[in-house]
Amino acid sequence: MWFSNYKLLEKKKLTNDVYEMIFSDWNKTSNKPGQFMTFMLPKTWFGRAYSICETSNDKYIFIIKRVENGRWWSIEITDLEIWSELKAVWPSGHFILKENNKAKIFFATWVGLAPLYNQLQSIYDSWLKYKTKLIFWLKNKEDLFYIDKFEKLKEKIDFEYKIYLSKENDVNFEYWHITNFITKENIDWFEEFYICWNNMMMDECISKLENLWFSRENIHNEKF
Repeated sequence: MWFSNYKLLEKKKLTNDVYEMIFSDWNKTSNKPGQFMTFMLPKTWFGRAYSICETSNDKYIFIIKRVENGRWWSIEITDLEIWSELKAVWPSGHFILKENNKAKIFFATWVGLAPLYNQLQSIYDSWLKYKTKLIFWLKNKEDLFYIDKFEKLKEKIDFEYKIYLSKENDVNFEYWHITNFITKENIDWFEEFYICWNNMMMDECISKLENLWFSRENIHNEKF
């Protein structure tokens, strides 16, 4: 197992409880789109894994949801001061974007967006031309983030996105849950599926896809 030191360079709040945290990658470690890093937290020395959201100019970017009444590790990492240094295991994981020309659709909830955005960014950087779509779930409009980044993706690749809100009914967004989107007419264009969700909702999503005769080998998932 390979450890390296990563220094926190920037930290900003994207919403009331979602932080973007940027760590140095001066070691120039390589990652595959969709992988995660396991940080050793400084107070408890427990390891906690976070999916890489983006790599840029020798930096790793993460999006982390702070949960005040649970997930103590989310509080510990979002409380870090700038220039704090953490040890982390080099990028790993098997939830990786497949190197093929299949049209792809991505299903994400909240900061479960991270590995999927990393995958979409890699498509953007490579100028690949196959069809892609993101279905993104949040509770309310105040939880929205990265919309500007979604718009930028549309500049270079065949990309669309649709946002679902489950606690707010607004004419500019879809209402309720991502699974509402999974109908034959909505997904017939797509050949490959990437899902980052909690276990229960992910199982429901996979079940609906399989009931529409999509092969399990084309459904890739990671628990959020």
